[in-house]
Amino acid sequence: MTNESKALISLFHGRTECKKNKYGKSDRDIRTIAVVGSGVIGAGIAHISIDKDLQVILCDTTLDAISRGQSQIVKGYENYIKRNRITK
Repeated sequence: MTNESKALISLFHGRTECKKNKYGKSDRDIRTIAVVGSGVIGAGIAHISIDKDLQVILCDTTLDAISRGQSQIVKGYENYIKRNRITK
């Protein structure tokens, strides 16, 4: 077995383990989340959460940063429309 093979096997097992929920189902139904930071990653998390029908509160230090994050989310939905994933 090569080092690359061992690394790929380890990666597979790690990804499979991450998919499992060790804590079980939550006692409460979570419908609203807050994302702190509206940069590329924060806006991406917010976008995915909106896709999952969650209400998202986007928080950042400045209104300009929130505006950039919001425009990134809007561009994502415009891309969805362009690719016919959703309708306008």
